[in-house]
This record gives sequence, C-alpha cells and structure tokens, in this order.
Amino acid sequence: MEENTFSVIADITTDDSEAIKPVVLSLFGDAAIKAVDGGFHIEGVLTGDTAQDCNRHLLSAMRRVVKKTQLRASWTGHGVTERYFDYVLKSRVTES
Repeated sequence: MEENTFSVIADITTDDSEAIKPVVLSLFGDAAIKAVDGGFHIEGVLTGDTAQDCNRHLLSAMRRVVKKTQLRASWTGHGVTERYFDYVLKSRVTES
C-alpha cells in the first residue's frame, strides 16, 4: 500500500507523562505537543497506510513504555475523519 499523510488531533492520558514524552517527541516533534494535566494534547501529522495503522503505531509505541496509557484521536486524510478511542474505531465521517 502507499503511504498517506494524516493530520491528527489527539489527547493522551497516562500515569507517567515524562516517560511517554520522548516517544511523542520522536513522532511529532516539539511544536505539535502541549502538556496538559495527566498527559498531552497533540496536533500534528503522521504518514502511514491507513488512519488505523497510524493510530495503532502511536498507541503501541506509547504502551511499550507505559501500559496504562489512553489515546483519544481524530485522524483526517483524503476527506475522511476517523475517531478512535485506544485501538477502537468510534466513528468515520466523510467530508462533503
């Protein structure tokens, strides 16, 4: 499959923000990350085959470091927005 670019708006909650921060920085850089109480708010871009793959890649990377990490993310690409809670797709909206 071809690589696609997806914009993401995500909220990460975790028990150990300092342990997760290097993972998030390596994927998004410093400009896309805002520290909030109990985690981070991210607005950035990732490339991958699908939004689901990008979501899985991000959450898996963080959970390798801290198991009790949650991700609420909205991925947009090619006129479609997919919202996830952890690994589960909650909604898919096609822009008209």
